[in-house]
Order: sequence, then C-alpha cells, then structure tokens
Amino acid sequence: MKKFSLLDGKITVVASPSGSGHLTSSLKEPREATESERSWYEYCAAVDGLESLILAHACAGVDVESEAYCKGVTDSYRAIAEKFSAAS
Repeated sequence: MKKFSLLDGKITVVASPSGSGHLTSSLKEPREATESERSWYEYCAAVDGLESLILAHACAGVDVESEAYCKGVTDSYRAIAEKFSAAS
C-alpha cells in the first residue's frame, strides 16, 4: 500500500499494487449558509469527479505524486473553486 496526499493534505489517497485503493478528502466541508443549494451540489459533483479521477489514476499506476500531476490537480481544483466561489 502506498499513501500520499495532494492539495496540501486536503486529499489523501491509499493505493495498492493490486489496483485497489481509497481516497479521503476535506474539500467538501460545510460552507456558509449564503451559498445556494444548487451551487453547493454542483460544486460537490465537480469535486467528486476530480477525486474519482485521481483515485482511478492512482489505482491504475499513474504517478500521481509527480510535480506535473500535482500541478494539474491543483489547477483543476482552483478552476472548480473559482467557478463555484468555494474556498480553496
């Protein structure tokens, strides 16, 4: 099993050489009550997609700890956060 973190520890992935793994994240912590429910659910769906892709890549053996991959994840999350005005 290999454990690593992305986005300054906001995402933790554990992947095994056999191709299984799990991901934990603090990106969908409760937000301010001023956000619309629809916007919150759309934000969560976008983050779910990003997290699923990261886990799939890790389980498939992609080097998710490389500098280029980490930059791509950071840029992707920033785009999601900006679109939905969520704190990054």
